[in-house]
Amino acid sequence: MGFSTSGSLLVIFIGLFIAMGSIYTTTSNTTDRVEAAYTDDLQRQAAVTETAINITDATQNADGNLTIVVTNNGSRDLSVSELSVLLDGEFRSLATFDAVTVDGADTDVWPPETTLRLEADGEPTVERVKVVTGVGIAAASDVREVTT
Repeated sequence: MGFSTSGSLLVIFIGLFIAMGSIYTTTSNTTDRVEAAYTDDLQRQAAVTETAINITDATQNADGNLTIVVTNNGSRDLSVSELSVLLDGEFRSLATFDAVTVDGADTDVWPPETTLRLEADGEPTVERVKVVTGVGIAAASDVREVTT
């Protein structure tokens, strides 16, 4: 075997070594990303499975005072700041409500088996409300008109 053959084989082996290093790095990074995405998906599925809410009362009086009472029937704490509220299909920020309390306390943590109370004064007539959690679980209810 001459020098040119040995030199050629050396160049080929060095090229294969570099190529295999690149393939390994790419495969390893891709596997890590897929694994992280799979873990995130499992955590999201668990959050959806463990989340349940129910609108127990939605009332409005003639003065436009709207009260929405929602119960956390799930098995996990929810974040009040991640909730979305729709009044007759229109998004309403929680900041526009006069009072947002969990069992009478002003807090962002909404534990299981507790109630969230949303109060807004002077609202135009509302017929339907919908509350959506951060993971997308929703509850909807018609609004009862009450006399005071």
